[in-house]
Amino acid sequence: MKIVVLTYGSRGDTQPFVALATELVARGHRVRIFASEDQEKFVTKSGIEYAPAPGNVHSILESSPAGRELMNSRVGLMRAWAKISYEMRDDTNRMMLSACEGVEAIISHIGFEDWAASIAEKLDVPLMLSYTWPVQTTSEFPSPLVTTSELPFRPLRKWSYSLYDLVAWHTKKKLINHLRASLRLSPATRSIFSRARALKIPNLNLWSPAVVKKPNDWTPDEIVAGFCRLQPAVRHRLGEASTPAGLTEWLERGPRPFFIGFGSMPVSDPEAMVKMAVDAGKTLGVRAVIGAGRNDLSAFRIGLPDSCFVVNAVDHTWLFPRCAGIVHHGGAGTTGTSLESGVPTMICSMIADQPFWGTRVVKLGVGTHVPFKSLDEGTLIQGMRELMRNDIRNRAAALGKALRAEDGVATAADTVEAWLAGVCVPAPANSATATPLRVARGDGISQGALSRRDSWNGPNAS
Repeated sequence: MKIVVLTYGSRGDTQPFVALATELVARGHRVRIFASEDQEKFVTKSGIEYAPAPGNVHSILESSPAGRELMNSRVGLMRAWAKISYEMRDDTNRMMLSACEGVEAIISHIGFEDWAASIAEKLDVPLMLSYTWPVQTTSEFPSPLVTTSELPFRPLRKWSYSLYDLVAWHTKKKLINHLRASLRLSPATRSIFSRARALKIPNLNLWSPAVVKKPNDWTPDEIVAGFCRLQPAVRHRLGEASTPAGLTEWLERGPRPFFIGFGSMPVSDPEAMVKMAVDAGKTLGVRAVIGAGRNDLSAFRIGLPDSCFVVNAVDHTWLFPRCAGIVHHGGAGTTGTSLESGVPTMICSMIADQPFWGTRVVKLGVGTHVPFKSLDEGTLIQGMRELMRNDIRNRAAALGKALRAEDGVATAADTVEAWLAGVCVPAPANSATATPLRVARGDGISQGALSRRDSWNGPNAS
């Protein structure tokens, strides 16, 4: 099957889908990933076909007014995405239509669901939604894009998802109907988010049920597959299978260090960040590996004490288990890797899903959380000291062991293949009531719907 995956964002946003695409390609499918231009090298070196999306996420985050607003708050996130989407609307439509040309199925990450739904309708191909944090409505916890507060009433928690949808749809309705008009489709009056359950559009969620259990009020079409690790062969192709020069020897010279790094998130004052990490390590008497991420820390390597080591690109799956604690921004990918390592985690959240994962590690008792805007030497020391507690270390180790036993990539690929094949529960032999498989069209979306409501055989179908 020819599949396109529509995604947008940083390396952490793209990586789970590269892992999934790699597995699907190994099973004989052709997969194309639509991603921002700064992810082209990552996608192509991973061995996956790349389709360009407009814009450079890192440039947007670091320099544009919309990017700076995006970093401020949840409301800022929605406003910024609306501004960015409007500025790139014509390029987005043209490039996305090109990416979807000739495909037989579309998988869409958050942000592009309504574009994907319109194109799927036009091309008459099935659509699957896929997320790396909880997006679909539940009454068990509020929408991570609205609040991380413990809302007291189940209806209020459920309403938070409607609030998110209302605001998000308001920001993109004109853009979507501009696309639909160009495709000669009737205007949409509601988002695909609000109609997904009624249309039985599958929702593939790429995190572990041991970290966020599938909500009891989710449908069988909403599957929690597990974290999608990047395969070792892909790491090798990327040149990330080898460790930075001198790091292994440095690690062997002393006790396990803390890792402190914020991935692709822009740090406005890298020098202050390095000094804070060094001073915190001195106060606690621990060593530290400082992850540069997208920040240029080369000027600060000179004069660092031997207790600190600065790295750029490094395989987190190799490094994190060799650490005593991990301090990071809380992106879904880095969170999954840190939890799988079995090492306590401190999340310093900035935007989007990051506060949700921060509160999650606290609830699981495997780490701590502080908003990045509140991070200073004092809060860093306090958080790192928490990670040294025996009870937190023991819970983190137990959770890591459970996560390493899962294979989220295989489960996700199994789910996609079952969806593509339109798997039905086999009817008894010679049964006169056997219901044939059919492809149903409903409310303008082409969807590989199953003939019976209970016929989805994907994981977590209970």
